Amino acid sequence: MRYGETYQMGNFDECVDVDFHDQNSSVNVRGKYCMAEIFALSRNKNGNINEVFRTTFSNTLHWAICVPSTCSPSDVSIFFNSLFHTLFPGNTVNVSVSGLDCHSEKNFDLSTGEIVYGSIVLTYLLLITSATIYHLIRLYKNEKSYHSDSPSKRGGTFHRVIIAFSLARNVSKILKVKQHNTDNLECVSGLKFLFMALIIPGHTLLFAISGPIMNSNFYEEARTKVQNAIFFNNPLLVDTFLFLSGFLLCRILIQELDKRKGRINPLILYIGRYIRLTPAYLVIIGFYCTFLPRLGNGPLWNVVISREKERCLNSWWTNILYINNYVNTENLCMFQSWFLAVDTHMFIICTILVFFLWKYKNFGKICLAVVTLVTIAAHAIETYVKKADPTFMIYPAEVVDLNSNSYFTNIYIKTHIRASSYCIGVAYGYIVYKLQKSSSKIPLYIKWSGWLLGILTGVASMFSISIFYQPGHQYDLTESTVYSTFNSVAWCGLIGWILTMCVTGNGGLINRFLSWKVFVPLARLTYCAYLVNGLVELHSRGTLRTPLYMSIYSLAELSVSHLILTFSGGFIFCVLFESPIHSLEKILMKTERKRELPANSVTSDQEQHI
Repeated sequence: MRYGETYQMGNFDECVDVDFHDQNSSVNVRGKYCMAEIFALSRNKNGNINEVFRTTFSNTLHWAICVPSTCSPSDVSIFFNSLFHTLFPGNTVNVSVSGLDCHSEKNFDLSTGEIVYGSIVLTYLLLITSATIYHLIRLYKNEKSYHSDSPSKRGGTFHRVIIAFSLARNVSKILKVKQHNTDNLECVSGLKFLFMALIIPGHTLLFAISGPIMNSNFYEEARTKVQNAIFFNNPLLVDTFLFLSGFLLCRILIQELDKRKGRINPLILYIGRYIRLTPAYLVIIGFYCTFLPRLGNGPLWNVVISREKERCLNSWWTNILYINNYVNTENLCMFQSWFLAVDTHMFIICTILVFFLWKYKNFGKICLAVVTLVTIAAHAIETYVKKADPTFMIYPAEVVDLNSNSYFTNIYIKTHIRASSYCIGVAYGYIVYKLQKSSSKIPLYIKWSGWLLGILTGVASMFSISIFYQPGHQYDLTESTVYSTFNSVAWCGLIGWILTMCVTGNGGLINRFLSWKVFVPLARLTYCAYLVNGLVELHSRGTLRTPLYMSIYSLAELSVSHLILTFSGGFIFCVLFESPIHSLEKILMKTERKRELPANSVTSDQEQHI
């Protein structure tokens, strides 16, 4: 089917609400909604015809039917197959209906896991409420110093722990726009928020085109236009965050090594990072494992949501150990969770590399260069040996379920493939620190040459992706290998130059914009927004009752709504979970940090990066 609706979704709510009871005959009929997958021609080993031509041309129709709740999925499948074999004798028409394709009235009995998880969260919320009341009472007694972000001087450890959970304190902490001792890193806030705001539309597009849409030709036309490349090249936007992580790690940590003459224990940094990141992450994973299926319903709800729950139940432990991008990847819990694993692996490795850069200088530079070149080469070799795509390509039939996408699970999410951006970030962090320390001015011709080269290579790497989406484009192994080798490197060159210019005071208007105070609180929400966005996308896909009509306007409308929902949810999540735990981590590790880091040497905002 070239154009039109391949999803005949009927009326989901009317079907599942059927509840007929005949008092005379004691007959009780409840409705069950089933979505049958009807496909012509025999499927090949890779799936259906979509996957051969990698277009939205489809030989598959999704057809809803309402049956009594006593009917099983196999009953529905047998009915459809008999019907089509009778209507179309001699033609190969097959029908598939699984348990996930059928829906009836939900059972509201709580499972043991839901009771345990709910009890823990409710107890925690009670702690938050009590801490907030305690804090407000102290403020009411005119002890307003308790509203400060430096609780260490306000009383004993118990008092400071309680205040760390206060909603009033954490809201104030997040919304505060004033930053101290940032070493000209204010522009990072703007970059973090803006690139997160660009990644979300990419996720929106990914989930939209892989679901029910009326006008499948929208995708065919949109992907070929150069101006739309930014939506189809999300991997580069994600590379920006890996670059920023490496940049901030090196820039901040090497300064602390200078101040403390190397007296920093990496183990303390590793433990502190784990404590900061994992609790909020664990809360989200727990929600996926328990209450996620109760968040809504719809024709695609079980396929999208229940499958996600089962995967999280099977592999949650790989997430909290940050090995989920290598272990049990077919059951990856949270499609975006691979990023934290990559970031954690590189944090561990590059902390040592930064120490080498500080302690041994030339040897450290050689080590960093070798690791960077090895990771760049790894991507090239993987692409060449596996005859893979040049990057993660978005084709509807291949992104319906990311865990079954071979490129996603075998290449895209691997640390050794994504590490080059992080390493380049470390290199730029080292260069910028040396430039700031020397206070030397960058010659004008270097500035303009850098801008010209950075813009040319960055724009080329971003928008050249459209070449691979052009109709009739033939796969070329050399072309794919070259692109996969250099596209991230070129993009990081642009981001690195922007940071270099801004941090060294040469950014001008760009620096003033990126350092806009509005971005400061928004940037603090990016981690929680990252955690929450998966829920927004899954819920949007799972609750669809009718196919979407896609256009640039409707995509923009969806993207803006998802952006607002993501950051709103991120704000709530940050206030309740991330910010209190971050404060608690600083209190619990205060003694060790005093020994390892100089007093007031790292600001609260900077500390979150290392």
